[in-house]
Amino acid sequence: MTKGRASNPWHFPKGLVQTTLTRGGFSCGFESPVILDLYKRMAEASDSASATEAANEYLDYVYDQNLQPGVVAIPDAFYFNNNKIKSFKMDLAAASNLNSVWNLELK
Repeated sequence: MTKGRASNPWHFPKGLVQTTLTRGGFSCGFESPVILDLYKRMAEASDSASATEAANEYLDYVYDQNLQPGVVAIPDAFYFNNNKIKSFKMDLAAASNLNSVWNLELK
């Protein structure tokens, strides 16, 4: 069986971390026997049409059950009045779009 990932084609198995197959590894904190059955159907399908049918059922199931609600991150936008700022040197940061606010120098 292959792991299901969003970057893989739609008919590839998905939902692995929502099953008991991940014992000893990453898990979402719950186990769904329905998702396990759908995952196995996708992984063991003899053709992409059967796997796609199971993938579509998986999508309907997780949409209906809403087992993993979450928050969608939206990039931050910060606006400054350039007429009021003399300089604003930010440090290099790979995981931040705003930092070093203490370096902000007003006119």
